[in-house]
Amino acid sequence: QVSGVTFLFDHSASKTHLDAVNVAVGALGKLDSSSSAMSQAEADYKKQQRETEELATEIRSALDSCGVPSRVQVEDAPELVELFQHVAVARQAVESAQAEHEAALEQFPRWPSRMGYTLRDKRYRYVKWVENDYKNGKVTGPTVDAELYDYEKDPLERVNLANNPEYKDVVSNFERIFKKRGVAQEN
Repeated sequence: QVSGVTFLFDHSASKTHLDAVNVAVGALGKLDSSSSAMSQAEADYKKQQRETEELATEIRSALDSCGVPSRVQVEDAPELVELFQHVAVARQAVESAQAEHEAALEQFPRWPSRMGYTLRDKRYRYVKWVENDYKNGKVTGPTVDAELYDYEKDPLERVNLANNPEYKDVVSNFERIFKKRGVAQEN
């Protein structure tokens, strides 16, 4: 029995008939194997097609949530790359503007020649004490001390974090803002 077909043959059949039956059985075996391979290939193709359609749907959904117009199709990859590059540049500009405008600057003198400069954003307050001749309009000088307070964790300003290595990026950001505004700088 091969592929569900039962062959009955007369034992007295000639050698030629037996050879023909053997060839037919071999061909049916190969056909059975090819049929299995083709079925597997078809199943693989359908699976890949389904996964591709699911991915395209997910990409379209992501594009929609980013505000990309529906006229832009997933197949428009070069245009999408250009669009995302423009979005990245715009995002950097907005973040830079926010960083600068979210920190309010104050200054307050301490006798005889020390000026305190402070930047306050939504979460932190950074104070930098600079030795300078502020009475004569000088705004630069050596830093005498610095203070950093995290208002989410310490609203009463009890723990100075300015020298804590975990907050060095916060301090660096405030220093960048001071530098851009041209105050609280070394000579």
